[in-house]
Amino acid sequence: MAPTGRFGVGTLAMVSWWSWIRVVFASAVVVLGVHGVAHAQDEMRAEAKAQNQSAVGSKVSAKVKPVLPPPPSHPVAVGKLVHATNPALPPMPSRTQLALIVQTFMVALSQATLTDNYSVLLALSTPKFQSENSTQSLSKAFAWLRRSNIDLTPIILYAPTLVQEPMIAADGSLKLIGYYKTAPKQVHFAIVAEAVDGAWRLAGLSLETKQAPPMTE
Repeated sequence: MAPTGRFGVGTLAMVSWWSWIRVVFASAVVVLGVHGVAHAQDEMRAEAKAQNQSAVGSKVSAKVKPVLPPPPSHPVAVGKLVHATNPALPPMPSRTQLALIVQTFMVALSQATLTDNYSVLLALSTPKFQSENSTQSLSKAFAWLRRSNIDLTPIILYAPTLVQEPMIAADGSLKLIGYYKTAPKQVHFAIVAEAVDGAWRLAGLSLETKQAPPMTE
């Protein structure tokens, strides 16, 4: 009978075999556990990535705004004739040029009144004005200046004062309304000019005199 507390060869073989099975089983469990954890981690990463992509997509779409048509490059002011809305119209003259336009026609009228010869004034006008007027008709139209002994010569010493903002109408005509601060009477004028071959020509002229306001000290 084998001594107690000892194992035989068969017993040792069975113990070793059973230990090997437990080791293999434990290893399989560990491997499966590792794969399971890895798979779970992959799923968590995929889910997080999907959430991030969704969040980024929502941010991008939130920044997208509808494309609006650009504002008109030449806004039209209501009730006004703005020459910039029609590039075919001549450009607005400068302040100095506007004063020269007024002075040119007014000095010509002053000389015509002194000499009763309106040929120069007529020559400074547009072809249409010349076809509708003559030196005789102009002499008749401004005869009241000669009868009233109104001398326009002093206007060359004054700069014209415009009382309305100069405007170029849709037909290309330039309207200038103003007066000279002469005394004892002021000379008020309304001039219509049109650009012909790059020069402003007379298209209309009206004139009147008004008593100058009393001078204040």
